[in-house]
Amino acid sequence: TESEQSRLRCWALFQVGHMVGSAAGGRSYVVGVGNNPPTVVQHRASSCPIGKGTNATGSAGQECNWQSGFYPPSANPGLNLIAGALVAGPDLSDNFNEARSSSGTRATLHETAAMLGTLAGLQATDTRVRSCANINNLWLSTVKKGARF
Repeated sequence: TESEQSRLRCWALFQVGHMVGSAAGGRSYVVGVGNNPPTVVQHRASSCPIGKGTNATGSAGQECNWQSGFYPPSANPGLNLIAGALVAGPDLSDNFNEARSSSGTRATLHETAAMLGTLAGLQATDTRVRSCANINNLWLSTVKKGARF
């Protein structure tokens, strides 16, 4: 029914809000987007200096991989930031460990693609915060807490 479809679209919008840091916790899980986004990402292109990759070697002949220990353990502004990528995110208790070795900082194509598909669907159906305000009081309580969308 239309009501059920509206409820599902609003639930999807709430999930996207959580991904970009507008819901509880206030932290974004999308690199370079929203409030306090991840700066340490477990992704080769975001962890290795330009010119080093799976098979590429540096001047000392060191490959950029986990075994070589080349991945820096903390944020490094000199590396490539993969803006727009969705990281795996928090655990079931909403705890997020921003460390390159944490599975929560892993950025993959399937996670980012699912988020982009959701955004495209919300745009195509013109789903907005105001249209969701009265559905199960979900948005009403979120908006009153100062959510930013």
